[in-house]
Amino acid sequence: MMEMEMMLDMCVFINLMVFLGLESINPENLAEMNENKWKLKRLQKYKQNFKKIQSYGINIIGSFIVGLENDTKESLIELKDYVLESNIQAQFSYLMPFPGTVWRDELIQKGRITPANINNWDLYTSYDAVLEPAKMTKQELVETVTEIWKLVYADEAKAKRMRQMIDIMKEKKLLNAKRPDEMTKQESENSVKEEFL
Repeated sequence: MMEMEMMLDMCVFINLMVFLGLESINPENLAEMNENKWKLKRLQKYKQNFKKIQSYGINIIGSFIVGLENDTKESLIELKDYVLESNIQAQFSYLMPFPGTVWRDELIQKGRITPANINNWDLYTSYDAVLEPAKMTKQELVETVTEIWKLVYADEAKAKRMRQMIDIMKEKKLLNAKRPDEMTKQESENSVKEEFL
């Protein structure tokens, strides 16, 4: 019951969207992220969990880091396919070698951060690639990620996501004659709770 109440609250109060820090779908990358391999252990259930969240009429934005040590052009294409098949929105952020980390110092010593980018703080936005990836060139990374953004946010992909949410909301009787921003809090709560409680 607690899970259903939480989903209802999210549906009513968070404007039907949740942001998930997924980081990667590449098992090698996830295995290296932390010692207990928390995200790697959950990778196989991501799609199942997406469907469950979406079944409540909640959209998903998955956040992914690109340019990780085991990323290749092919693995990024797989990521694009995964996002489109899962019918989720996505944010793609470049891996950032932030100051004060041992990893940054190692990358500088290996020449994977060009001298022009070492202290160019305007580039440290997560939307600019500042390091040379291990398994592709920086240019390949940027070109591939740019193409992925275009495909994930193409009109056809956006329309598919919207159709899915409309179908779910109709099925759950969550669509109302009023838009959510026109409904009072009580009307919004009632329209959701009538279906589930």
